[in-house]
Amino acid sequence: MSEDTKERIIIEAQNLFCINGIKRITMDEIAERMSISKRTIYENFKDKNELVLECLRHLQKQFENEEKQIEANYNNVVEIMMYHTLLIQNSLKNISLQFWEDLKNIKFPEDYHNKKSEEKRIKLEMAIQRGIREGYYRESVNAEVVSIAFCNGIRNLVKDCIETNPKLNINNIVTMFISILLRGICTNKGLEICDKLEKRITFNFMQ
Repeated sequence: MSEDTKERIIIEAQNLFCINGIKRITMDEIAERMSISKRTIYENFKDKNELVLECLRHLQKQFENEEKQIEANYNNVVEIMMYHTLLIQNSLKNISLQFWEDLKNIKFPEDYHNKKSEEKRIKLEMAIQRGIREGYYRESVNAEVVSIAFCNGIRNLVKDCIETNPKLNINNIVTMFISILLRGICTNKGLEICDKLEKRITFNFMQ
């Protein structure tokens, strides 16, 4: 079976999973939506769990590509961080709470989460160090500690919304958290950029 067919299955399944949750969508429904046989899906993926993992990798790749575009288009770390916040906000609003809930029951490869989380944390730590050198972030900031607080904070906020407060809006909570953390480490020079960008961009922190 062609790689094009495999990618089309991933994209269709990803859209269905994100909107409806994972448990509610069957392989039959994916096949029917695509007008293909269920056998075609199983020729590309051994089971639903493998398909979900490929969808997550595809989502991650999409996000990373958009991050690279942001980093190529903007000049300083505060601008990059603000547009990353907007990217996160736009990404989260297209994913249902049920999707996050269902992810708890997915069997991931060993160290899958740990490896990805550490890669993101290290990248963030390097960005904070750059911001300190360029005068946008305060010299007293410990880049490693902030990067850990940032990554753990987002992960715990999402978990809390799912497990204890499902009526809360994950999108707005996470973006508000990022805004508070970012402003907390900025110098006056960095805060000026935050203020200018928030006048031009809509960050729905309080809705």
